[in-house]
Amino acid sequence: MEKMANVSSWLAFFKLKGLLILKLLWQSPLSSSLVMIENASEPRLILHVAKQQPLSLETAFDGLLRDDPQFLPSDSAACLSEFLTQRALILQQ
Repeated sequence: MEKMANVSSWLAFFKLKGLLILKLLWQSPLSSSLVMIENASEPRLILHVAKQQPLSLETAFDGLLRDDPQFLPSDSAACLSEFLTQRALILQQ
């Protein structure tokens, strides 16, 4: 049996905040050249993009599936939102 994928809210939160900071830095005229040089010499961001977790109906967010009645009033909905925002930021760049 395959293990159910689970996205934790704290990890989604910190990944999103890190990507937002990077986005500000690489869009700023003062820091963009330095950030792009570092980005080119350190392939971690590229590896992060390549290793995106696939989403399915069995992907849980903070332990709850999207069709669970407790999903929307819990932190799981915010976790899904942060995860999707993070994914959008990665795919836009």
